[in-house]
Amino acid sequence: SSTTDFHEHDFYEISLILEGNLHFLLEDASLSGEGSFLLLTPPKAPHRVVRDALAKYERINIHFPKDLIENYVADSERLLSVFGINGKILELSNEQKERLLAMVKDIFAQKDLFRQRLLLLLYLAEIESFCCQLPLAQMTPPYIREALQFLHKNYMKKITAEQIASHVGVGRTTFMTAFK
Repeated sequence: SSTTDFHEHDFYEISLILEGNLHFLLEDASLSGEGSFLLLTPPKAPHRVVRDALAKYERINIHFPKDLIENYVADSERLLSVFGINGKILELSNEQKERLLAMVKDIFAQKDLFRQRLLLLLYLAEIESFCCQLPLAQMTPPYIREALQFLHKNYMKKITAEQIASHVGVGRTTFMTAFK
């Protein structure tokens, strides 16, 4: 087997495990299995991954500081709660894995930092819907969801806050307040 020592970070970490035979250890939880997983670790949360060295293993990590989300989302604590106090481990269906993989590819392909951050927010909202077993529509206000989807579909175009607000039918101030 191949292991990492228990370790922690000063940032949030999202590990999208595309495949592998793994054993995850958090301070208050563990999970063993084969397949696709999402490992969510908040800052200062000890965690360890043990993997079968003979099995194929593929993952994609996203790291970000807490203030990145706090600067763009009025209710950042709710969105960041998907990480839990000591981290979370989620088994993913193939459909969930493919959806998250497509979103991660869009995040990494985006060269504009503001748009990259907005795509990260959409990614976190999608993860929130998995954690709470609720559709995305019940987790965020409709105009925010519509704005994020509009940005996701048009991320290669130059779009202003005024255009997004107009597209979703709210004022620019209302839209900007939702993203701080």
